[in-house]
Amino acid sequence: MWGLDNLNVLLKPLDKQYSLESYRPKLGMHVIKRCELIVSDLVLPYTAHQLLDKWLNQCITTVTDIQLMPGAERLVKHLSQNEIPMAIGSAGKKREFMAKSAHFGDLFATGKYFRHIVHGDDQGVEKLKPEPDVFNVCNSAFNPVPDPQNVLVFEDNLIGITAANKAGMRTVLVNDQRFYSANQWSDSGLNIDLIINSLDEFEPQLFGLPSFI
Repeated sequence: MWGLDNLNVLLKPLDKQYSLESYRPKLGMHVIKRCELIVSDLVLPYTAHQLLDKWLNQCITTVTDIQLMPGAERLVKHLSQNEIPMAIGSAGKKREFMAKSAHFGDLFATGKYFRHIVHGDDQGVEKLKPEPDVFNVCNSAFNPVPDPQNVLVFEDNLIGITAANKAGMRTVLVNDQRFYSANQWSDSGLNIDLIINSLDEFEPQLFGLPSFI
């Protein structure tokens, strides 16, 4: 809830508040598009870029509150030890990603566990999620370039799953129960190979990956 909580701190002096119901459909959306919609919804006295600057500055004050998903570090290290190539494809701007990840030390350092990281404002990303550009660019940066059908994407929102579907990749949904219920996903019409409530539940061998010892 990091983004929404900080947004509402920012909105409080304006006597405004953004609801979870309004914020939920924007999860995974490019941050500028998200800001445009929020400005429009609340009739804010800012441009989208002004809101983003204020929002990021507010978020930086609480950045160390962000925690990894349970099971995330264990899975990343397990796949790395077994030489499974990994990368990150984020719809957010590089500045946003760096702000959110800086306090994790070198966990997200390029080359340590992840071969590369693609951001929404990187060259080659013309359209953002739910379009597949971020994942396509991310996939093409591997050497050799894998068949998309052999790529497994972990996502936690509808927009990201849609983008992965369009890229022809397999998907694991880590369902954030604060935002979605399981039946919302079953009625979405999306191709989801596996739905779990935590990365602690993920069994790599289901996808032909080395199992945890």
